[in-house]
Amino acid sequence: MAGEEPPALEFRVNLAGGGVRYIHGRGNLVRDAKNKPIRITGIGQDITERKRAEEDLNKRNVFIETLLENAPIGFAVNTIAEGRLVFLSRKFANIYGVAPDSITSVDDFFEKVYLDPVLREKIRERIMADMATGEAARMRWDDIAFTTRGGERRVVTATNIPLPEQDLMISTVQDVTARKALEAQFQQAQKMESIGRLAGGVAHDFNNLLTVINGYSQMLLAKSRAGDPLRDSLEEIHTAGERAAGLTRQLLAFSRKQVLEPRRLDINRVVEDMRPMLERLVGEDVEVRVALHAETGTTYADPHQLGQVVMNLAVNSRDAMPRGGKLLIETACVERDESYARSHLEARAGRFVTLAVSDTGVGMDEETKNRIFEPFFTTKEVGKGTGLGLSTVQGIVAQSGGHVEVYSEKGVGTTFKIYLPALAEAAADAGGSAAVPPLGGKETVLVVEDQAEVRKYAVAVLKGYGYRVIPAKNAGEALLICEREHIDLLLTDVIMPNLSGRELAERLDKLQPGITVLFMSGYTDDAIVHHGVLEEGAKFIQKPFSPEELARKVRAVLGLTKRAARILVADDEAGVRGFLRAVLEDSAMK
Repeated sequence: MAGEEPPALEFRVNLAGGGVRYIHGRGNLVRDAKNKPIRITGIGQDITERKRAEEDLNKRNVFIETLLENAPIGFAVNTIAEGRLVFLSRKFANIYGVAPDSITSVDDFFEKVYLDPVLREKIRERIMADMATGEAARMRWDDIAFTTRGGERRVVTATNIPLPEQDLMISTVQDVTARKALEAQFQQAQKMESIGRLAGGVAHDFNNLLTVINGYSQMLLAKSRAGDPLRDSLEEIHTAGERAAGLTRQLLAFSRKQVLEPRRLDINRVVEDMRPMLERLVGEDVEVRVALHAETGTTYADPHQLGQVVMNLAVNSRDAMPRGGKLLIETACVERDESYARSHLEARAGRFVTLAVSDTGVGMDEETKNRIFEPFFTTKEVGKGTGLGLSTVQGIVAQSGGHVEVYSEKGVGTTFKIYLPALAEAAADAGGSAAVPPLGGKETVLVVEDQAEVRKYAVAVLKGYGYRVIPAKNAGEALLICEREHIDLLLTDVIMPNLSGRELAERLDKLQPGITVLFMSGYTDDAIVHHGVLEEGAKFIQKPFSPEELARKVRAVLGLTKRAARILVADDEAGVRGFLRAVLEDSAMK
């Protein structure tokens, strides 16, 4: 009887001597006339090598798929003729912001990824054009910017590698959004640094001029009497000079070259102390709320400069809410890791105290937000803003070792978050000590200043307070003077040709050990200041200074005279009256 169609199967055979063989067999069951099986005939083929090759291929495929799925670059493969998608890695889909199973063809990809039809056609036409030329086996496009369906802005670098013989196109994509953002931050930082150097230099020179203008105008005002026809003009000159001094202080803050006098501060206390003033500043139509979450919010900063930061931000918020709104000031303590620091150019890892100022104002678009820290950039009407407020904020915060983050949406509002390094120690009293009255004296003061106008002004002021004053136009003159004269106080500019004020002080200390030194400058430099913070023990006065400020600082550095100090400790009414008399008499007697 004819045999049946032989069945086929594969099976594994364990050999007696060890080892394994794979067999592909095909058998046939033979039956007799009564349909009774009588024998089996068949053939077997050793397919061990083929099976091993298949296993190796499967392992290789798993390895390649695992590699592609976990690579930082996305991969896709499609047929050239039909545009059918053959392979799509999860990374590829995630970068473009689509679901992996939602793309089945090249047309699907273009429709679902490039929502902007103009950009979609531009990319498609370029791919077709590059493929038509056939000149390059590798086609690359850098910095393709688009918006995903989820609203995220992405920048990618894409590569297409055509394999015409296999009718395949291999595509790769790399997300460079973070890198481009860091590059933009770096370029902005370089630009701002250049502007800062220029601003600092201008402010330094301008401060020298203002020291003379403001100082002499104050001296003339002090000598003029009520009804003097020139008094009104002098007051206008002095008022304009003070405004100009304020602008230079803002320029110095922006350029990170202003003098800071930092101390340990409780950030919560700073905010609480400022709250009544802020409520008056923003007006009745703005509700001020405070949320203090920084339980151990101690930082190291200049209380006056930090107050200026809060004031500037509050003024900006008020201007952004012309019809009223809400102003929220929050504090908190946060930890920032290395990954955060890598993605924020000016940040570093560590523990921070944060001060956030939020408003419900008009908000900003991305273009405006990217420019707000530029000096003299403002969206306010002409005459209603200098454009230095936020650049001052950034400069002060950066000098204090912190950084600023901005969050804003058009029509929703804005939040400025100030990050300052946190301290473990408890904060000291932010109030500081009482100011020393501007007492005079009879000590000998050596004034060293290369700018003749400033030198003459400082000499005139100190002589007016009774001091014996010796001027010197440079360090060389000062050294010669100290060889023959006893000096009680060296008042020296920081930046001078040939020999700096710091170097002069070190040399004079060898001639007259323990000499008292007071530095002055329009801005500070690394010669006396490290990153804008006064060195340990250095005494400093910032230009421009008024006659009273100079007298007060000199007297504070030298210490009170014995007569004034003795009266100052008295706590009865007569003692207070006596102290006031001493203030008036001390410039004429000890």
